[in-house]
Amino acid sequence: MWNVITDFRFEGKVNVSDSKFFIFDSLDDFVRLQFYENPKLYGMSGEERIKALADNVLDRLAEFIGAVKDNDSNLVIVTAEAATVRLREDFSEDCRLSLAIINERMSALADEVFFSASGVQFKIK
Repeated sequence: MWNVITDFRFEGKVNVSDSKFFIFDSLDDFVRLQFYENPKLYGMSGEERIKALADNVLDRLAEFIGAVKDNDSNLVIVTAEAATVRLREDFSEDCRLSLAIINERMSALADEVFFSASGVQFKIK
């Protein structure tokens, strides 16, 4: 059974239930959501905001990944290429640059990494 994670709002301990497979869809949407839910970011300078947002998202993902591993489950994270993300917010470039950092770090930690273009998947790692 696959659980598709589309609304990643948890407080406290992560509950991964009895599922053995998880799909975390739309990491780019999660980055944007974390930006809006953290008002402290608005008062920061650009570079400081980009790093803080990336660190916040990576901390939340690390908690979720830890819970998945503790449950002896598998996880697929779906994200977008940061350069292709179209945002309409005032801080869209900051979200895009944070996503690029997050994608890079998550790829380094992942067992496998695939790039998909026009429905064709290429194994990168």
